[in-house]
Amino acid sequence: MKQLINLLLFAVTLTTMSACFEITEEVTINKDGSGGYTSIIDASKLSEQMQMLAAFDTTGEMIPKLKYSLDSTFAESFKKYSKVKGISKLVVDTSKTYIYKVSMIFKDIATLNEVLNIDKKDDSMKNLYSWKKGNLTRKDIALNLDELKMEDDSQKEMAKSFLEGMKYTIILNMPGKVKKMTNKEAKLSDDKKKITLECSLLDIIDKKAQLGNEISYK
Repeated sequence: MKQLINLLLFAVTLTTMSACFEITEEVTINKDGSGGYTSIIDASKLSEQMQMLAAFDTTGEMIPKLKYSLDSTFAESFKKYSKVKGISKLVVDTSKTYIYKVSMIFKDIATLNEVLNIDKKDDSMKNLYSWKKGNLTRKDIALNLDELKMEDDSQKEMAKSFLEGMKYTIILNMPGKVKKMTNKEAKLSDDKKKITLECSLLDIIDKKAQLGNEISYK
């Protein structure tokens, strides 16, 4: 996630404007612990700002290079998913400009965790999910602004504004009705099988929001 934020922050720096991005993570759990995973990163509003920036780019190279950097970063990550044993029906969709979507089927929670920690660089992403029949836990993760690559305080303030407009949504689809969950900010659907948590990345940094949740279901 830190690599993603740094790359998008660089894009916003070039535009000298704030931008709104949306990240959606959806996990579906089956009765046997297998399931499906979908991730959507929507940076489509960046496209509008790129068009404005293009008017000041006398070389005509800045926009293509930036888009190539974004596309190649996601392409490399998605390419690694196909090498994980236990993954099937992997679909990568980058057909819409600045919208990156990947979906897959995983055989068990260990496989999902391996995918989410594909580069083995972020300890907070190890064993992000744990499951046993009737229970699912999503571990909380910490995000520190100082860990992002920023040169001075002005860039840090810009990053805060950027992260405030960056919406992060976690959707958990359970195989049975939820009996109990620990995250009070998460919303439960009327049928009690779908949990949705929405927040900004700045809220996570400021510890105003937590991503962790311990769920029991029947």
